[in-house]
Amino acid sequence: KAGTFAVDEVRPALYGLNYDSPGGMVMMDERNHHLHKPVYIGEIRKNGQFKIVYESDGLVAPDPWDDITSADKDCDHVKFMGTYTIEQ
Repeated sequence: KAGTFAVDEVRPALYGLNYDSPGGMVMMDERNHHLHKPVYIGEIRKNGQFKIVYESDGLVAPDPWDDITSADKDCDHVKFMGTYTIEQ
């Protein structure tokens, strides 16, 4: 999609792009570069394999920041201002 391997052109080309990963369909979030992805809950069988007991209907948006201990901070890499952005 970017037509190049240049990081500054590849990164925005990934925003909103859905692609099939080993864990199912995923999409990169523009704000924080985390993935929207399906959620699976499983139980471990005696043979060490997993039995999926719940699967989300679609992609689940990432929550990369702890709102409880860092309520005045946000993780926004679109307007990158260091390791975090302090909301004014």
